[in-house]
Parts: sequence; C-alpha cells; structure tokens
Amino acid sequence: MKTKKIAISIIFTILFSTIINASGVSSPFWLPDKPLILARGEIRIVNLNIQNMVGEGDLTFKAELIEGHEIVELEKDLFEVKAQTYDTMAPLKIKIPKETIPGETTRVTVEFKTVSPGKTGGVSLGTGMTISFDVIVSEEIAETKIPWITLGIIMGILIILIIIILITRKRNQK
Repeated sequence: MKTKKIAISIIFTILFSTIINASGVSSPFWLPDKPLILARGEIRIVNLNIQNMVGEGDLTFKAELIEGHEIVELEKDLFEVKAQTYDTMAPLKIKIPKETIPGETTRVTVEFKTVSPGKTGGVSLGTGMTISFDVIVSEEIAETKIPWITLGIIMGILIILIIIILITRKRNQK
C-alpha cells in the first residue's frame, strides 16, 4: 500500500511539474502603503509590469478592470508576454475629473488571466493575478500644460506672420 502511494505521488509530480510557470504582475503602487496621489483634472498613464520568467512558452494575458471604472481606462486588454521576459507593460490611463472632491479615494483593481488564443475545446489550466491600489485626489488642481513642440509651432507661425506683414508693408510703401 505504501509503495502504491509513493508511485502515485511520483506520477503526479512528474505530470504536474511540466505545467509550472512563474508569471506575475507588478505595480509601482500597492495596498495599503503606497497609493497613487493625483490632482483634480490630472491625467496619468500608469504602467503595470507583466512578467513571464520561467518556462519556454510565451503567454497571453487578458486584463479586466474590476474596480475603478469611473477614473481608469485600459489602453488594451490582451498582452503577449514572451518567455523569459519581465518588461511587458500594461498601460492604465487614469483621469481625475476637475470636480472631484479633494481627499476622495478610488480603489483600482485589475485582474490578469492567462488565455489560450485560437484554441477551442478541452480543459485548459490558467493562472490569474490581481493588482489593487488606491488613487487619492489631492487638494491641488492640475495645471493645463502646453507641450514645448506646440508652443514652438505657435511661435513659428507668429514669426512667419510678422515677416509677411512687414514685407507687404514695405511693398505697399514703394
């Protein structure tokens, strides 16, 4: 009887050792110690890091927003993660409305599950991971910032208009 249990244990160990993988998702923010603090009207892209460090197979993860629909938008929901990589980013666009009450806290929860694209039927074992963090609205109001490129284009157009006006004035005076 004892040898039968050992044999079954060995068989299960061999069978299940081939499906082990070490994938994970990390965030620069976490519960409860490191929330994301944003000003009213602020928009920020937060990158969650998906990893696939053990095994030879590539993985596909499907992201689903569980909490935080009011302020968070998934840039996309399917992520191909190559084997032996740790730098696949899943961007979340977080937008705080200007009328939000300072001090308001919103919990953001994103669930990642492995999926097998294009395969049908049969039973598939997958893994799932969840990332959660709080977004706290600060007292400040985000300033509208004009990018330097836009400012440069506007200044260039103004200079060209001034040159055209000066040239047409000189021609009209002659």
